Amino acid sequence: MLALIGVLTISTTVARGGSSPAEVTIGACLVTHASPPRSAHLRRPPQTITRSDRLVAIVKTNCGRFQIRLDARRAPITVNSFVYLARSGFYRGLDFYRVVPNFVIQGGDPREAGTGGPGYSTTEPPPRHFRFHLGTVAMAKRLADPPGRAGSVFFVVAGSEGRLIADEYAILGHVSAGMSTVERIDALGTKGERPSQVVKIEWIKIRDLGRV
Repeated sequence: MLALIGVLTISTTVARGGSSPAEVTIGACLVTHASPPRSAHLRRPPQTITRSDRLVAIVKTNCGRFQIRLDARRAPITVNSFVYLARSGFYRGLDFYRVVPNFVIQGGDPREAGTGGPGYSTTEPPPRHFRFHLGTVAMAKRLADPPGRAGSVFFVVAGSEGRLIADEYAILGHVSAGMSTVERIDALGTKGERPSQVVKIEWIKIRDLGRV
């Protein structure tokens, strides 16, 4: 199971919706269904991202959008992989399958269970003594994996308990817009770490702001 800090693991699926059977809204999320598990066997992409690249990822979910400012300066390998997966459509239709209230929201697993990935991994430990805070985005890993190991599963720190996360998860960036969407998803968390409704990633688009 892909986890964060030993005991504090994550799990969830969320959604909300509109005004017809096909589009019903509850609260502020469009109602949808959980994605069926799938397998992935991709090859690790060539390194095309440099430390001077300025990139943002726009994450569209059925609960709204949020934007991640990708940290290519400190994590070019992790960002390179995430950008590749996003541009290839890998994340389309996957769920935020784990939501731990006041801690993190986690998604990006094709198996929707914390055991899947893209078919390859990268390793890029964060800076020593890196401090996680509200809005930090990083990559989840299995507890037995070395620091900085990453596949496709990512998490967003959504509450104050994020300060307890150890500095062993590959950092991806931080939420630069749409934190209200993250909070909306976090509010769907349950004690069982599964969201009370399905939260689906509809797409992730990468915007290139040029190089420094």
